[in-house]
Amino acid sequence: MSTGGAKGGGSSGKLVGIMLVEGGIIGFLFAFPDPIIYSGFFSSFLNGYTPNWQSNYSLLAAYLTSGIPAGAIAGVLANRIARALGQ
Repeated sequence: MSTGGAKGGGSSGKLVGIMLVEGGIIGFLFAFPDPIIYSGFFSSFLNGYTPNWQSNYSLLAAYLTSGIPAGAIAGVLANRIARALGQ
């Protein structure tokens, strides 16, 4: 089954869209826990302070704006590498 374009070399648009969505979801799942779970809950027990939620929301916005595009790009690159290795 070929997923290539007209010449058989590139990825089809639908497949690239699926890779971008999957990578974006993975980027979200990796970016979400650190500012919310660690900074919001665990660090208050470990370091003994009240969490600053304004700072946590700022960290969340910073992590999401970098994590989602990085995950989307990584999804496309992972498919390219898997195809180059013959899988």
